[in-house]
Amino acid sequence: MASNWAIVIGINQYRFLQPLKYAKRDAETMHSFLMQEAKFDRIFLFTDDSSPIGGKPTEPFRANLLRVLRQIFATPFMKDGDNFWFFFSGHGIPHNGQDYLMPLDGDPEDIENTGISTTVITNYLRSCGADNAVMILDACRSGGKKSGEGIGRQTEAEARQTGVISLFSCSPEQYSYEVEAIEQGAFTYALLEGLGIRGRCATVERLNQYLEHRVLELVTQYLGRVRQVPYTIAEPLNRSHLILIPQYASLVDIATLKNDAYRAERNQDWDLAQRLWIRVNAAASGQDMDAIEALQKLAHLQPLAPTSNTTQVNKNIGTQVHSTLYPSNSSIPQAASKSQSVNQNNENKRWKQAFPFALTVVLITTFFLGNFLGIGNLFNEYKDLNQWRYSEFIQAVDKNEVEAVLLKANGTQAVITTKKGERILVNLPNDPELLNILTKNGVKISISR
Repeated sequence: MASNWAIVIGINQYRFLQPLKYAKRDAETMHSFLMQEAKFDRIFLFTDDSSPIGGKPTEPFRANLLRVLRQIFATPFMKDGDNFWFFFSGHGIPHNGQDYLMPLDGDPEDIENTGISTTVITNYLRSCGADNAVMILDACRSGGKKSGEGIGRQTEAEARQTGVISLFSCSPEQYSYEVEAIEQGAFTYALLEGLGIRGRCATVERLNQYLEHRVLELVTQYLGRVRQVPYTIAEPLNRSHLILIPQYASLVDIATLKNDAYRAERNQDWDLAQRLWIRVNAAASGQDMDAIEALQKLAHLQPLAPTSNTTQVNKNIGTQVHSTLYPSNSSIPQAASKSQSVNQNNENKRWKQAFPFALTVVLITTFFLGNFLGIGNLFNEYKDLNQWRYSEFIQAVDKNEVEAVLLKANGTQAVITTKKGERILVNLPNDPELLNILTKNGVKISISR
């Protein structure tokens, strides 16, 4: 099982900066979401009046935050497939080409010595061992100033270099607004919608699309003619396909991630291929046979030099090694080494087998984006068809009785055309094997928008 940790910070009552109204609430609602809906294993909450953790204070003073960061990230303790999120709601100030997050005692007249550089945060996130490190900053409030640029430029460049997925509440020249009517920052409100049951944005890409239109919609509705446009840095491009909330992952999301894994294998990027297959298997609750077979194959490759964020493949799908770190009662998976060798003939054969699947993924992804952007749904005309159970559908495919399948773009339904010309409606579960089954049996696939 993947390990999911987060640090969540929200500050209202600044000592030397203009107080904020809803940054603390932003952090509390994020904490609740990660605990109750996302089911994170460990969340460190720091607000004006948050409870102690393991008997240690959690007031977000600079010295306290830095101490906790040092203790948590003292050694790499996570592995491929794990997640570490960092969320900050409060003031952020650029200074001498460097972006700073301002803690409770941050002083705008002494930013270097009282702020916390975003470089420090990204370096810690990169070093923890998790291949999915996410930094979320609702922090462009500019200390109450009415002019000057907020944070973002330097942090954006840092994110591109380190691979840390970074979400910014607004462009550097804009404000990140608090909205009294909803008693939250507009960005965090939209973020929680997007990650939750309303938006169901399983991937980085879909979440970014949701935030772009929803934040602008909120500030326009409640504040009039103002602009706040959030943006996301996820590089290289395949990081935008990473699944943030597995319970909302669709067939399309998993298929896209599989395609990235196949491409990594074709390019002989074994490290990336392993990380992507781990992600696929995690999204499929450990039941994806393609991922399991790929991970088992990678486990038999020749040894590579060990790195801080790698682990033996059999540990990712089974046994884990544990050690103790702050706080004293926390079990943290340690990193281990992995191995590699090259059998080019097997790789070429594997890619050729996967190629029809990859083409299907491209087609599905294209149509899915059209559906997300509001293109009409043609499935209404099929609602009165006879229905099969999913098991009946799969049996018919195995018996070579299915000619074609028309998939609904969100992966929830399909219209089956049998070889006798009958049309049948099927409700689809979240089965990551479905596309493989269809392509291997020569079933024609098309997508309804």
